[in-house]
Amino acid sequence: MKSGSGADDPFEDFDDDDEDDASTDEEKATDVDLDSDTKDADDDGLPRIYERSSVKGERPEVIQLHVRQPTVDAEEQAFDDVKGRLENKRVYLTDFREAAYLVALEHLDEVEAKMSEWGYDNE
Repeated sequence: MKSGSGADDPFEDFDDDDEDDASTDEEKATDVDLDSDTKDADDDGLPRIYERSSVKGERPEVIQLHVRQPTVDAEEQAFDDVKGRLENKRVYLTDFREAAYLVALEHLDEVEAKMSEWGYDNE
């Protein structure tokens, strides 16, 4: 520690009241409940798309994703296909992307297979 910093313990102001609730990153990863944020209706019985005030309002997290052109093309085709199948024609790309992401997280074997195609199992 630099001399003259004025504090013996740099973490003395750190609030550690939740020490009992602390878990490792591995534990956090296995405790994810994908269904908790994907319920069909809220407490009032309204479907999620009608209850919210905006498509981005309930999504404070931003995940930037860099993709290749074939991925963009596949997303556009899949989005159009899903839009055509749903009765509600006002389908937002943000909703589609989150739904696709959640489905992928529920099908990790297929994610693993795609990554193997990319060479991840050759190391």
